[in-house]
Amino acid sequence: MKDDPFKPYIDQFRQSLKVRNLARRTIDQTCWKLAKFTVWLIQNHILAIDAITKDAVRSYQVELYRMINAKGRQNSVGYQNGMMAAVKQFTRGALSCLIRQGTSSMPKRPKPCPVAY
Repeated sequence: MKDDPFKPYIDQFRQSLKVRNLARRTIDQTCWKLAKFTVWLIQNHILAIDAITKDAVRSYQVELYRMINAKGRQNSVGYQNGMMAAVKQFTRGALSCLIRQGTSSMPKRPKPCPVAY
């Protein structure tokens, strides 16, 4: 994709996977899955990392469920889970990166309440 607004985040995510010492093929597959996700985001006019919401991810999951693959069948549960695992990893990493950078549009996690025994 020519003007992919998510490319810097995916590149940073790829680097974090390398730091975790994952296999090259694992990194490539994860980034391939994310490329499919970002294409879907752009097609659905979600063009900023902070515009990715739970509803958007849920809609993508439904899209994966409804999608017919090249063999004319519905995607397997394993395929759907793999795609969603990559999305989950990415969104957690990207959002924590935005919080660390001090982006005001992303709320910080609230501190947990103390537990009384």
